Amino acid sequence: MIFGEGKTDCKHLKAALARLKEKGFYKKLSVKFYDYDANQQINNKQLLEICTIFPKLEQNKNIIICIFDRDVRDVNKLVIDGEPNAYKHWGNKVYSLLLPIPPHRNFKEIAIEHFYLDEEIRCS
Repeated sequence: MIFGEGKTDCKHLKAALARLKEKGFYKKLSVKFYDYDANQQINNKQLLEICTIFPKLEQNKNIIICIFDRDVRDVNKLVIDGEPNAYKHWGNKVYSLLLPIPPHRNFKEIAIEHFYLDEEIRCS
């Protein structure tokens, strides 16, 4: 189960995975994305709570991955172990990671929308 930092993050990830599968990649990968309710608040703080609370629950049947944007430095330090592109294992099959920096960006404060090229998101 993948949890994103924002309400739309999993929609972007779902679309990216579908596109990759169309191209023949990851065809056997089975992933579920958590869809937040329209009224549900989700941000760094709430996603960090998932990372700290879920490991304390009964044994998780599935792997839980919390994916964070890179736009809050204080949070970034908490959700990875060591290296900038590392992930963190919180225990009980709960993991967190930061979005990698896309090759077409030259700054570090990345949100999921930064994976799109400027011309793809620019208004006409």
